[in-house]
Amino acid sequence: MDYEQEFERLKASTLTLITESIEQANNTQFNVVVNGRKVIHKIGSLRPDRLRVLMGKPSVTLGAVDGSCSVDVFGDTAFISVAAASLIYEMVSSDTVWVEKWPEQGVVYSFIIPVLAHQASAESSDSSTHFVNLASNLMKLLEFLTVADTMSIADIVLVDGSLSTDYKTSVSTSINERLYKKTSLNGLKTGWGELNEYDLLINLYRGLDLLVTRPPNPFTLIFSAERNGGTVVLDGVDANCVRQLQAFATAYPDKIQLGTHTLTLSQEAMKSWDRLTETLTLVKQNITLNKASHPLVLLDRPLGLDDIDLLRAYAFIDLLLKAKHLGKLLISVAKDSTSTSLQELIYGKTSPTKRGFILPDKLALEVYSALKEPTLINEPWSTLEYDPLSELNPTYNEPPMQGVFSRFYVQLMVTERVRSDVVVCERLKRRAVGVFPPYPETDDPDQEYTLGLLLALSQSTGSIPEALGHIYPLFEVDKHVKHIVSELGSIVKGYQKLLITDPAYREYLSIIKPFRQKRSEFERGRRSWAQTR
Repeated sequence: MDYEQEFERLKASTLTLITESIEQANNTQFNVVVNGRKVIHKIGSLRPDRLRVLMGKPSVTLGAVDGSCSVDVFGDTAFISVAAASLIYEMVSSDTVWVEKWPEQGVVYSFIIPVLAHQASAESSDSSTHFVNLASNLMKLLEFLTVADTMSIADIVLVDGSLSTDYKTSVSTSINERLYKKTSLNGLKTGWGELNEYDLLINLYRGLDLLVTRPPNPFTLIFSAERNGGTVVLDGVDANCVRQLQAFATAYPDKIQLGTHTLTLSQEAMKSWDRLTETLTLVKQNITLNKASHPLVLLDRPLGLDDIDLLRAYAFIDLLLKAKHLGKLLISVAKDSTSTSLQELIYGKTSPTKRGFILPDKLALEVYSALKEPTLINEPWSTLEYDPLSELNPTYNEPPMQGVFSRFYVQLMVTERVRSDVVVCERLKRRAVGVFPPYPETDDPDQEYTLGLLLALSQSTGSIPEALGHIYPLFEVDKHVKHIVSELGSIVKGYQKLLITDPAYREYLSIIKPFRQKRSEFERGRRSWAQTR
């Protein structure tokens, strides 16, 4: 690569971005529109009386959740340290601002697991990538479990990351890669019977139970039958939906019976979600008792990367259903995202290929707001909410989650000297899901409440100057969970030093290391030769 030429190309792209942003700002006067609606408006100062009326009480409990992980490779073994934790805040409304007391530790999950190199090679040709993916998925699994538990003690839960991205990554990947067919969870014994393929498949679509879909799809009809004692009437259901139900009935005849006008579930199918929730409970117990039980062994089943992916999907669906059932406000703050419609309005209709660069939304909006006349944007501002998945074209087997999440962008601090980052916020709707007819967006007060809450949480504090203009509960929990992982890392390093100083182990290393190096070289040569044949 010609680095000098690459640098010039990058510089030219940056100049183009600045020029286009200035032109766009001058032309639109901040009338940015997404899906036919104006999305940038100014948000006023915090109004505690509004927040107090919305919550119906003078204070509210808030939990912030984050996770962290690390991988330490020693010889032929990788030590994976994983943790997720929450901090609990009491937000109290006074006459002027909300004041938070010192946070208390909420839920904590953490463990260290050793993974041998030969275990990784059985699932992946690149063991280092396997270890990193396993650590990341375990961390997300713990985060989802932590969020679900934190909702039992907090009215509002803040999460670091994107809800809609987590949904697509966890659930859609499990469906598209057919993990429910490969997993070793199949046949796991629970108090409600053994897990089977029907349970593992149908519950990946249980997130659709958050939606009021018209016309109904086969999955929402099955979930409706569960709530109605095992039967649902099919009058008025379109022919395509009936054909899909017939395919399910053919594939799982012991679970679904399809009549002329009714769908009936067997007693075993009625307990499908109970079996999954008990499995998640077993996972939590196994992690809690990790000193006596290996976290990657569930009862008699060793768990691999695909199994963790699948459990991660079920844990995410479980926390969404709990948030809806408990009426909790679940808010995520993401570091990054890319919205096609928003980018088109900032850059015009020019394609990313012709522009020569693709920028994340928040960076585009930061440039957009910073280059506009400061007198016009001199206070916090936000986009209007919109559905983050409405612009996607889902495949036939990708669950549509439109209407479940709302997304907006917000810049919480704008002064002559300091501009905070533009953060991407998403929330799980409370009043617009699970009820028919759905509440119109104008009747949902969560948007105004969420903006006011985030504005209060972004105020500068003497104890955390680095969090100026950011959501400092997430800042604090990030530091807290990283400290937990660093303590786990100290344990790992102490164990490694113990092994190095053990004379018996040193003699073992002197024998086995050269042998393994030669075996690796031979294996690489064999694979290279096999590929050329």
